[in-house]
Amino acid sequence: MIYQTFAKLYDELFDPQLYADWAAFTRQTVRQPDQPLLELACGTGRLAVQLAQEDLMSLGLICQKRC
Repeated sequence: MIYQTFAKLYDELFDPQLYADWAAFTRQTVRQPDQPLLELACGTGRLAVQLAQEDLMSLGLICQKRC
């Protein structure tokens, strides 16, 4: 499946600073940090993991097939 091949390269090619910027934006924007946070189209889940490590409860959801 092409998605699996792409996913392996995605994090290697993507600028890690953008994940840090998105995490900072999320921390500033989330109004209820003690509530679960849903990240739609989370891709490889790298941002969801980073948010969870920063004590922002996170759940990533991606649809790989036609939904």
